[in-house]
Amino acid sequence: MKIACYFTPVPDVCIYKKRWITQWIHGIPKTDSSLYIVNRIEQCKIIFTVITDYENIYLEHKQLIDLNHIKFIIISCQDTPFDNIAISDNDNVLFVLDHCKNTKLENTKILSLSNTQNRFVFREGVSLLKNRQYDLVFFGKINLGNEYQDHRTQVIKKMKEFGLKYPRYKVKTGETVSLKEYYHYLLSSKILISPYGYGPWSLKDFEAVCTGTHVIKPNIYYECYPNYYANMDHYEDNLDRFDEIVLKALKHIDETQQKVDKNREMFQQYNIQKQVKQLEMLIQSKIIM
Repeated sequence: MKIACYFTPVPDVCIYKKRWITQWIHGIPKTDSSLYIVNRIEQCKIIFTVITDYENIYLEHKQLIDLNHIKFIIISCQDTPFDNIAISDNDNVLFVLDHCKNTKLENTKILSLSNTQNRFVFREGVSLLKNRQYDLVFFGKINLGNEYQDHRTQVIKKMKEFGLKYPRYKVKTGETVSLKEYYHYLLSSKILISPYGYGPWSLKDFEAVCTGTHVIKPNIYYECYPNYYANMDHYEDNLDRFDEIVLKALKHIDETQQKVDKNREMFQQYNIQKQVKQLEMLIQSKIIM
């Protein structure tokens, strides 16, 4: 069964979301699947659109969409997990492709299939963790002007306290640095602390995979595709177990290295064709033409 897909124009959203949508548009025609892209809404069975455009698109083409039983696949275009129950429960919405999977939100329509790794350069021949100069690093904006500013401030404070409490470990923190310096620290560090920014997901997580650096984040309750987060560690938001989690990763560095190696292997094996096929299976399992 062939399934015609229509993509609404890519909006002016953040760069990684633009790349993700464009990746689907370019990837579907290159894949041997039942999905194919058409140029007009009246020719399609599924409309891909970002959440901010959904209501306008539906209202503008309501009669056509209802008459032809056209379904929506909504792409979340924000840096936070999708949590709009009213939209995801709508019968017109097949499912929501989000870059996060919030297990606190029990809704089977919300699916994690995002991948933005065409943005990143995979570094070959990186040093093993046990041979790296720094144990714990973080570089990034602190003054974000929202609730995440307090979060990052507390994380950096905790990292500095960790360095004082365990002087054998080398800790490095700071505001944003040049890209050259940033990659120097990533390639020279065992662990990157990746706190929340404007949302729970961070480009730093992919950058760390590319540089062979282990990632420790607050509360990993979400996924990407492939699911690199399964091989990262996390601490609770209250930071009570921060030292325990970090020490375990550093003291069992060979086990930590295995997690890093799994992520790097997944990165190298990824291709858009597999991702499109997974999307096709999800659609076929849910849609009734």
